[in-house]
Amino acid sequence: MTITRQEYRQAQTAIRQGKARPLNEIVKIARQRYPGQPVRVGFSAGTAEPRYHIQIVTDKGAVVSVTVAAGSGTVLSARRC
Repeated sequence: MTITRQEYRQAQTAIRQGKARPLNEIVKIARQRYPGQPVRVGFSAGTAEPRYHIQIVTDKGAVVSVTVAAGSGTVLSARRC
């Protein structure tokens, strides 16, 4: 699973400020809904609530892009790529 250095730093800052949950918790939530292997993670703090963007290769080989609210852990959207 990869994440850019800049997005990693942004996520760490948001976690310290109490605005985001740790990545491992978010990935666990995403994988409960979409079982498979996470291959890429993004983080964006430019919205009202920070978000994680996770690409998962499902057990059936499909790629799903899942957006999760960083603070609440709510799955906001998912789409096949």
